[in-house]
Amino acid sequence: MKKFQYVTSLVLAGALSFTACVDADIDDALEYDEHYSTVSDADNAVLGVYSSFFQLAGQMVVLNELRGDLMDLTTNSSIALQEVDAVNPSKDNIYTDPTPYYNVINNCNDVLANFEKMYKENSLTETQFLERYSDVMALRSYVYLNLVAQFGKVPYISEPVVSVEDLKNSPNMLDIDGMVDQLIADMTSTTVTGDKILLEPYSEASLVQNTLDGYNLGLFFINKKFLMGDLYLWDGQYLEAALQYKSLMDYNNDADATQNNLYYKCTGQDTWTTASNYKDHHQIFFLRYQEDNTVAFNNQWVDMFSSVVTERRIPYEWVWTPTFDAAYEPVYPFIDLFATTADGGSYQLKPSDYVVDSLWNNQVMKNGFPYDARGVDCSYSESPEGNVVAKYLYHYDPLVPYEKEGRLFLYRAGLLHLRYCEAINRLGQPHLAAALLNQGVGYSQNSYTRTEGYLIIGSEETPVQGGLTGEPFYFATSQTAANTIYGYRREPWRTSRGIRGRAALNNQDVSAFVDKKLSECTTLGDSMLVMEHIIIDELALECAFEGNRFPDLVRVAHRMNVERMLREDMTLTPMSGDDYMEAVMQGKYELNGRTNPYVGGEENWFLPLE
Repeated sequence: MKKFQYVTSLVLAGALSFTACVDADIDDALEYDEHYSTVSDADNAVLGVYSSFFQLAGQMVVLNELRGDLMDLTTNSSIALQEVDAVNPSKDNIYTDPTPYYNVINNCNDVLANFEKMYKENSLTETQFLERYSDVMALRSYVYLNLVAQFGKVPYISEPVVSVEDLKNSPNMLDIDGMVDQLIADMTSTTVTGDKILLEPYSEASLVQNTLDGYNLGLFFINKKFLMGDLYLWDGQYLEAALQYKSLMDYNNDADATQNNLYYKCTGQDTWTTASNYKDHHQIFFLRYQEDNTVAFNNQWVDMFSSVVTERRIPYEWVWTPTFDAAYEPVYPFIDLFATTADGGSYQLKPSDYVVDSLWNNQVMKNGFPYDARGVDCSYSESPEGNVVAKYLYHYDPLVPYEKEGRLFLYRAGLLHLRYCEAINRLGQPHLAAALLNQGVGYSQNSYTRTEGYLIIGSEETPVQGGLTGEPFYFATSQTAANTIYGYRREPWRTSRGIRGRAALNNQDVSAFVDKKLSECTTLGDSMLVMEHIIIDELALECAFEGNRFPDLVRVAHRMNVERMLREDMTLTPMSGDDYMEAVMQGKYELNGRTNPYVGGEENWFLPLE
């Protein structure tokens, strides 16, 4: 079995020590310093860091999803998983061990230090250094953010450590707020070159110029603008968050009219004439004039998970989605966790009854059908053993059980839009957030009115709430004919159909966690409060099982504890974060008859760091 080359792999098991693990006989192994001599060595170092990160994938998804309300235990669940669910892990629990996180972090620290050394020795040019250094720094920040969301307070180390005691004795223990501040400082710092961390993706490096066994590695690496948006969102810097998200959402805006509306826009068509007429969209639809005919139903939203990364439409939705190939280590961890025993798995985790019965099954399509096609036969499937987390199993064939491969789902357009909505809602824009969450800014029947197909939101003609114009609120959605007063226009956001619109769903106007509909709100403060709950509810429906749920809940609940959104114009009383976390989790535990462990203060949300 082939392996990515590890330049350094730090193993914490009683003691920390460096090991070189390359595809060579032990007698041919290079000395440690010789691993950092050329640009190819630097590229191998980057791949080695990502390889260690992918080994963390199973643990990260388990913690981020099982500890939320959307994933649950089965009768086959191991003791370790039961302990995670109860937030009562034993010291040898493999899922709550922070060591694998620090393995990745320490690998990053080692590579960052050696990249600085290579630059000073002229082994890397400024461009070569900045691209690789910025990428590894971003990956380290992503791991730290996931780590602190689970443990609440963790050691921050920025230099390679060589013993467990170095880690234990770290004087720099950071809580969520301190860690986010530190990561923003890291990601906006000035490097040894005198230039700041680079937020643009790889462009010059051979890492993206070549392919790996047929795979384009463009989707292999973290997107730094998305990460920066998340860091600013956690930090309450909502304008900065919205600017980062919107910059990414506007990717390829300057392309020609056949391409400028595709990337990260959550696009769709209003009507369809043939089932094959899907063009460029991940959309759920019925054929025109057959909206009540279930045979005329077509679900191509699921293709964003079932397609291979080389499929043409994948880059329109996906920002970061590495592939686990059966020919490479590490082994794809989700077959065993999610596949039924009949299909060669252990079936240890499943969708919660709450997400199936109380969330997906309570949605209504535009034609009145009580159905959310993002649920059954899409995000999950049914089997004699029970409901199955399907998103991770589309590339696995039970007839070839040893070929365990699939994709890791990290950043995509649906998540991007909802994070942007969360940020702009806090900036006093629930109206715009509702448009993007529901039918999209390009939909002819949304709450913004087109004149002869002309509409530019955030312009002088159509400002957003408060009379604001320009970025991050600027959406050019015009689609006009040549004989109009506006001339022929095909703007980038013309086919935006929103999170729910492309899923053929009615608008969402209500949340179970607040006692007023959005349409009933008469003050901006009330609208913002209701809209925030709607956004978090929609994250569950749109992004279930994709490794975000528990951090999302922590971010919002922690914010509620700190900010509470108390405003003079509010008639509603916002929940505390403690009450919100308890209420969200209660649905899952009530349906399965277990005790809700998320009762009490914020300190009860987090795992013990041992």
